Amino acid sequence: MPKTKKPRKKYTPKPKARVLNKVPHCKVCGTDTRLATNAELSHFKAADPNFNLPFLFLPQCECWQIEDEWMVL
Repeated sequence: MPKTKKPRKKYTPKPKARVLNKVPHCKVCGTDTRLATNAELSHFKAADPNFNLPFLFLPQCECWQIEDEWMVL
């Protein structure tokens, strides 16, 4: 005779984190961006204290001066 009348709960694994291999690129000319180095990131964080991300994508073209929304994933 079972000790309890409640059924056992089924095991559901936690979903795994997705890894994105995409690099943002320029919407205007199509060139890829690059990740900022630690020195560039520290200079940017010193200039903007509200920036809290551990990474920063920098453009390799000058299209960011022409258009506000230049980056696309």
